[in-house]
Amino acid sequence: MEPLLILAAACISGFCSSAPLGAINLWVTDRVLERRQLGLTWFLFGVIAMDCVHASLAAWGYHAFVDEGPVARWLSVAGGAFLIVLGSFSFLKRARAATSTPATAVRRPLSNFLLGVFMCGANPAFLVFWVFAINQVEHHVKTTILDWRLGIFLLGVAAGDAAWFRVLLHLVRKGRDSVRPRVLASVRMTIAAAFVLVGTAAVYHGFKLQ
Repeated sequence: MEPLLILAAACISGFCSSAPLGAINLWVTDRVLERRQLGLTWFLFGVIAMDCVHASLAAWGYHAFVDEGPVARWLSVAGGAFLIVLGSFSFLKRARAATSTPATAVRRPLSNFLLGVFMCGANPAFLVFWVFAINQVEHHVKTTILDWRLGIFLLGVAAGDAAWFRVLLHLVRKGRDSVRPRVLASVRMTIAAAFVLVGTAAVYHGFKLQ
């Protein structure tokens, strides 16, 4: 019974960790709206893998080193700067009505995988979430997420992440085919603006950390 409870709790936690609106979901949405989904699966593999790493760090107690040390500062600054560049590039591309594939739309499986790892790893909020989630699971299931239990938990995390992205892809594809191109263009401009704003906030937060 305990393994099933851990697996179920991890699936729910994984789904919840990926569901909030953020840079990753905006990136996936933008790729689908632009009908450029080459390499998207590998990108999501990278995101899910890094989310499992965050969960492992939280379970092993290494979150104190990452969250409270200089690592969090530079992750926030690097990730924020990347989002600002990404959003600015999208603005320029749409303003010029360019048709070429942007440099950020990497095609090779490894490059897409690493992009997913970076976008997830550069967001300390995932680590904060997993510290909270694991504490709650351990409290309610009356167990410790270590040893073989951690393996089951990570399997559930991956399944929950995958379930959310499957839902997201379905919703975006369905919406993409039912709205006008002008509306899609406006949505994508909004996404570009969101990248810049989120990136700016991340850089500001990173420099505020001591």
